[in-house]
Amino acid sequence: MATPNTLTDSNILSMLKRQYRDKPENLLFADSSVLNKIKPEIWDGDELAFPSIYGRSPAIAGDYTVAKAIAASGSTKSVQWRVSLNRRQLHGVFTITQQEIQSSHSSKGAFMPLIKFKSKGVIEAFKKQLPCILYGNGDGAFATPTATKTITSGANTITLRNFEIMAIDPGTQFQVGTVNANGEAIAAETAPVHTVTAINGNVVSFNASAADTIAVGQKLVFKGSSSGGETLLPHGLGNWVPLTNRGSVFCNVDRSPAPDRLSGHVIDNSALSAATNKKISTIKEAIKIGRRFGGQISDYMLAVNDDDYDDITGGLEERSQFYQTILDIIVADPYVPTGEFWMFKPSNVSFVTCSNTAPLGNLSGKNEDGAEGQDDILNGPDIGEQPNQINLDNLWSIAQGTAVTSGESVAVGANLFGTYVVWNQSAIIRGKFPAAA
Repeated sequence: MATPNTLTDSNILSMLKRQYRDKPENLLFADSSVLNKIKPEIWDGDELAFPSIYGRSPAIAGDYTVAKAIAASGSTKSVQWRVSLNRRQLHGVFTITQQEIQSSHSSKGAFMPLIKFKSKGVIEAFKKQLPCILYGNGDGAFATPTATKTITSGANTITLRNFEIMAIDPGTQFQVGTVNANGEAIAAETAPVHTVTAINGNVVSFNASAADTIAVGQKLVFKGSSSGGETLLPHGLGNWVPLTNRGSVFCNVDRSPAPDRLSGHVIDNSALSAATNKKISTIKEAIKIGRRFGGQISDYMLAVNDDDYDDITGGLEERSQFYQTILDIIVADPYVPTGEFWMFKPSNVSFVTCSNTAPLGNLSGKNEDGAEGQDDILNGPDIGEQPNQINLDNLWSIAQGTAVTSGESVAVGANLFGTYVVWNQSAIIRGKFPAAA
């Protein structure tokens, strides 16, 4: 006769359950503190059009006959901006099977329903991608390597700066892009596709589909940012305020008659010595311009990288009026390129999207009054229940399923059509701090 199992401590312990916390932790970077302050707007149709006056009437004189003669040759100068909405886009996709849906209905089977988990993951990706686009040119460039690098087929590594790391995750695919003659927008990408496999501090490991080379001046570009030579992503502030070629045609407007008024203001002090020129001096230049074109400085926001924030605030004389002015408007945003800054009124920049349903909510997940909202996408109510967040009915599309062993595999797409718009181009300032050795 077999001896029955004795009730030992180990047998008793094997009967205990493994207990989990109610939710996974969100290990991603924080949201952009600047994007929080930019409110979305809804416009229908193909284009958004709005006028701007960039020159007063020249027909002013003490002699009426002279004023009349001048009026015959010219009047108030104005332009009409025409911003394409439905050709500026950002998409996110995930797949889910019927098996995944049915096995994760309750907390007994999963931390949360998998369709909720995957959809919120796409929203989180949007919230990280949109601030990268905000400070760019709509071409998908997220990094500018500072040295030539030879890429071999297979495993490689590259070191990126802090703000460049913010834009990527393991699994991100990118290509090497060559800038156009103006040195800003991407003209073409090389064929090889590189996939990020790991990120350790500033060192990025990636697999290359084929050998490639990064030359000085070339940029790393998100795969799928253009099609047929046309950029697809929303326009960024870099399109509205270019560093070079400031008289170019943009959104149907020839900006050459008054670049500072139609292309924003640029203060490029990067060639000055960083040792003898403080960053705060460059900001003082920006504030002077802001007063001339925008009025009250307290209405502005000064967006800087968090690496530059301490240098700026540390260079101020405490308890001075200017010290308080800077503290009131400065915002540390890790998505701003290091060594640069942007100064504008939050009401002067919008993310305009085309829609035929309810308004798109605040993409940052904050409340309209600026208070903290539901930042953690893996916790709390569905985003659809948050009135200040994305309207899911307006965002999602579902493709017909594909048969797999475990049932239908359905592709769910998040489709965002729209772009950033600067309403008053004369009241936005882009700057570069002294950087020379």
